[in-house]
Formats: sequence, C-alpha cells, structure tokens
Amino acid sequence: MTKDIGGKDLSKNSDLKIDNTHLVRKCFYDGKIWTKNDLSLHTGLSHAAITNILHYLLATKEIEFIGEARSTGGRKSKQYIINKDYAHLGMIILKRDQFCDVFFVKICNLLGDVLFESKRESHEGCFEEIVDIVKDMLDYDALISTLTLSIPGVCRNGEIDICDFEKLVHCHFVGDLKKRFLLDIHIENDVNVACMGLSHYYPDVMHLALMYQPQVKYVGCGLMIQHQLYTGFSQFAGELSYLPFLSFPEQEDMLKQNPQQLLLYQVVSLCAVMNPQVIGVCSDVIESFDVSLLDRYLTKEHQPHIVFIDQLDEYIKDGLFDLGKRMILNRKGEIENGKIY
Repeated sequence: MTKDIGGKDLSKNSDLKIDNTHLVRKCFYDGKIWTKNDLSLHTGLSHAAITNILHYLLATKEIEFIGEARSTGGRKSKQYIINKDYAHLGMIILKRDQFCDVFFVKICNLLGDVLFESKRESHEGCFEEIVDIVKDMLDYDALISTLTLSIPGVCRNGEIDICDFEKLVHCHFVGDLKKRFLLDIHIENDVNVACMGLSHYYPDVMHLALMYQPQVKYVGCGLMIQHQLYTGFSQFAGELSYLPFLSFPEQEDMLKQNPQQLLLYQVVSLCAVMNPQVIGVCSDVIESFDVSLLDRYLTKEHQPHIVFIDQLDEYIKDGLFDLGKRMILNRKGEIENGKIY
C-alpha cells in the first residue's frame, strides 16, 4: 500500500479523486450547461475540488468553456458544457423488416446531433456485413470511440444466443469485432435498449418497463430498476411468454383472436411481480391499449402509468445513444500519467 511521508494512504486518496471526478463528469453527460456553483450544489463537493476537476476536464478537452452567465449583481459565473466532439458514438440497429433484414446506421456527437444516418438492406444477415458497415463508419468519422448495437434476440457475455438473424447465432460477436476495431463495443436486445430510451424521458421514475407485442412470435419486455437495466442472472428477465398461464399455442391463438386481452394479462403479471411506475406498450397488432381494463385486476393505487408507443425504433435509437454515453462516462479509471488533477 502506497503512503506519503505522513502515513497518508495515497491509493485511497487517488480513488477518492477518481470518484469525485466521475461525479462531475456525470453532470456534463446530461448535455446541460454548468457553472462551478451549480456543480458544487449538485455534487456536494467544495468549490476548490470543483475548480481542480474543471481544470483537468478542460485540459483533456472533455469539456469546454462557453462564456460567462449574465450577472445577478455579483461576479459573473463561468459556464461549461461537454465538448460534443470529445468522442462520437456509432450505433447499429439490426431489424427484421416485413420484406428483408435491414441495418439502421447512425453516428452522433455527445450532444446528440446526428452526423450520419443511413439504412442498409442485408443480403445475408451475417457478421461480415456488419464488419463492412463498421469499416465504412470509421472511414467516415475517425472520432467514433464506442459502438452500440441492438439485436432482435439475446446476447450473453458478448455471444449471440438467440437472434432473428440466424447466421449470427452462436457468434462471439463482441470479441470478434474487438479483434478488428479499437472500439468499446456493447450489444443488447432491442426491447431492452428501447426501455433505456423510454427511461430517458422519465428521469425521476425509479422503476420502469417497456413491452413489445410483435405481429408474430411472443411479447418481449425490458426492465429498468433504479435507473439500471435489469436482465437477470442469465439474461432471461422479461420473457413474459414463459409465464405458466397460457401455453405457446394458446398465446399464438390469442394474439390473432384477442391481442388486447393477451397484452392485458401480461401487463397485470408484470405489475404483480415488478410493480413499475411506468410501462411503455408497443404493439404491432392493436392501435391502443385500453387502460380501463386494468380495473378488473388492480386497484388504482397499484396501476402504472401506461405510455402507448407507435414507433419502437426511435426509442431504440435513444437507448443506444444513452448506452454509448454511459460507456464513455464509465472510463473513469483512464488517467493520464497516473494523475487526475
């Protein structure tokens, strides 16, 4: 254990500086403008500590000074914001369209400005197609440092377990991509990512879920608990079709004959298990969800706020952007020359 002459634990002191710096960085990744006083009030850190952290973040070009706030009678406060070009975020959505497999490609800066966006049809739905897309993205924008992908399936420890893109099943996706590209990479189920996107619009809600009822197959569900995506120990959380009340054939028949009732059963089951405050509902087979039907099963005090979603893709994009920012933010241990400030 490293100590200075007075016996002070330097390693603990360094860890504290890392944690304090991370607190301040989290503020900037909301995309807001901050002053030293605002940061001190929000984090509880002293003005002296905030000053040192701001000097460090300015030196690393992670934030930038944008001017002084209007005077309220005293000394003008300096204003800072995240440097939108400190890093760029690459995003790919894998989706099975009505007629073919497609890749939605997007590049954003840290303020969410779209720098590039395209839609590509997939000819084979294979790994090499994605490699070619990533190459093109990096040729277009060398500032991309994170790549987030959503898939219609399940990925565990970087390996695709189940997926509508059959040629990607059992692919060591993340590891194989990292061998080719110097990027931070994360792949996630599309409904989970959409749930993250929905939570962005409800920052004060601690428990939130999103359910997607496709035209075929079974409902998928993403869960957010205390602002964190919850997938369970084997990434099986949210697989509501396995509730032991209706068999798969019965669910398939009900999806055709009475999809509203099927969705109602699953919403009520989710309320009984998780009790979320907000549930986003997206369905390919019904135009709206009749919230009054919840009265048959739940008293008002236990009923969530239901948000009916028309387009899942926009929430997936928001979720991938949020996920990419978190990946950059969580690099709190990357310190030049072993020093933070």
